[in-house]
Amino acid sequence: MSEADSKHMVEVIEDRFNARLVTELQKAVDEAYVHLATNPLVKLIDAAASQTLETNQDPDREPAKTPRIMREQFIKPILEKKGFSVHDWAKRAKVDFHTANSYLKGETKPYPETRKKLADALGVEVEKLPK
Repeated sequence: MSEADSKHMVEVIEDRFNARLVTELQKAVDEAYVHLATNPLVKLIDAAASQTLETNQDPDREPAKTPRIMREQFIKPILEKKGFSVHDWAKRAKVDFHTANSYLKGETKPYPETRKKLADALGVEVEKLPK
């Protein structure tokens, strides 16, 4: 086996390990959200927060969506359709995993060139990618 073949095998194994690790972490986070969603205290806090938001908004106006919700609703179905994890998407876009993940979570507003890379990796026009 050549050195190049050996290096390629190591890269493939690392990619598979990283993808599996990300998947396992996402499962753990999802389970934590489910646990929180069933907690009576959390339900009470959510209800109080919703009531506060409702009283502070125009009743004819639809509630505003957060960047995270808008981004996830747009991007996650595309990732699922392509069979990509966030890690796969980041690699295809040639950006750091944390850049893609933070964008998806609504934590950051990436530079225009980064948004273009993320959009291209999804196969969508950059203008359609939520800001």
